[in-house]
Amino acid sequence: MPQTQSIATGEYENYTGVWRSYFENGNLAYRGEFVYGKQVGKHVSWRDNGVKMSERVYKDGAIVSMVEWDESGKLK
Repeated sequence: MPQTQSIATGEYENYTGVWRSYFENGNLAYRGEFVYGKQVGKHVSWRDNGVKMSERVYKDGAIVSMVEWDESGKLK
């Protein structure tokens, strides 16, 4: 699995803001928003080749919907 780097540092526990992680090749690996450590809104993960892997919507830290794609970009 390719390495990722986060642009935000620290613990999710009390984090508020948008968290982004990138693959070594510079492609975005993950983007999601946190409020006091709880996931809120849309969180998206990508594969290192840029193909979207999953999209989850959170409310107060709980998943309310989820969509996943396979390696070729087709919906699962």
